[in-house]
Amino acid sequence: MTAKTKAILVLFFAAEIVNATKVAVMQRRIDDLEGQRIIYSARLANWQDRAIQDEEVIDQLQTAANENALPDGLTKEYAGEFLCTAYCTEEYPHICGTGTGITASGEPVTAGLTVAADESLPFGTVLYIENIGVRVVQDRGAAMENMIELKKPYVFDDEEYKSIDLSGLENLTMQDAIDAQKEVVGNGEDQVILYAPEASQAFLDEVAARASGKPVEFFNAMPIAMCSKVRTAVQEAFAVKDQAKDGVVVLDKPYSFKGETVSEIDLSGVEELTSIDVSKAENEVLKTGVYSVNMKNFFAYSCALAARASGKPMEFFTGLPLHEAVKVRGTVNAASFFE
Repeated sequence: MTAKTKAILVLFFAAEIVNATKVAVMQRRIDDLEGQRIIYSARLANWQDRAIQDEEVIDQLQTAANENALPDGLTKEYAGEFLCTAYCTEEYPHICGTGTGITASGEPVTAGLTVAADESLPFGTVLYIENIGVRVVQDRGAAMENMIELKKPYVFDDEEYKSIDLSGLENLTMQDAIDAQKEVVGNGEDQVILYAPEASQAFLDEVAARASGKPVEFFNAMPIAMCSKVRTAVQEAFAVKDQAKDGVVVLDKPYSFKGETVSEIDLSGVEELTSIDVSKAENEVLKTGVYSVNMKNFFAYSCALAARASGKPMEFFTGLPLHEAVKVRGTVNAASFFE
């Protein structure tokens, strides 16, 4: 046997060992996943049993409510009129939650049964909602924090308001901030917004309008005391909890985009960008109909730089929640990249 033949045999045997190792690793992974599947299947069965039991109770309560009679031990109390919103039960991390399928009470979220309410209604409270039916409080919602109660009624277009619902702030994205900036600058109110957008009352009013579904004039005409409450609520929506470290933005919640879910965004590539990249980012802002000598505070500019630094499309960044948008803007303009 020649030396060449021996070398070929050694490589062949080595390849067999590597392949066998890969197969063993894959088999262990298969066993782990099978174990997880069994666990999750058991949990699902338990949740389904709980859901069936809850549905039976709901049916009984619904029948009693329809007949204007309640089972022994239950009393009915008028709770008032409320604005009802909804959230989905998709089991993956997205804007409505973590996707675990578990509510704040520990119960599985169940369509036609589960509702979220503030802490004035304890878990397990049974509600009868007009034209909806009987539901059970099993969850909490961040949206409750953005319901502004007014000390005095506010009248706009002959309609009286005792509260202002800004719960829609939870659903606004960087694209909404881009559109609000464009609107303000287009109206010629561009002095404050050029240097500190979140300090611009005109900008905050535009964001509040998008969150509430009200016209911006609704907020423009508001008394200063009420205006201050709105201002605070909107500014808090932009508040940043954690700063980026080494150019990596850690998201408060997992973010999904076209089937991909991420918990952090690496923007360290900003350090490698060139003058050409900056020019192209400025052109992206120009496409929105806005131009300024101070581009770094414009969310569209931040998106464009972030897209070039990360290799992700602009749409990835324009879909980020508001507070994450501020993180991205701060990261791509960090002084450490420009020292």
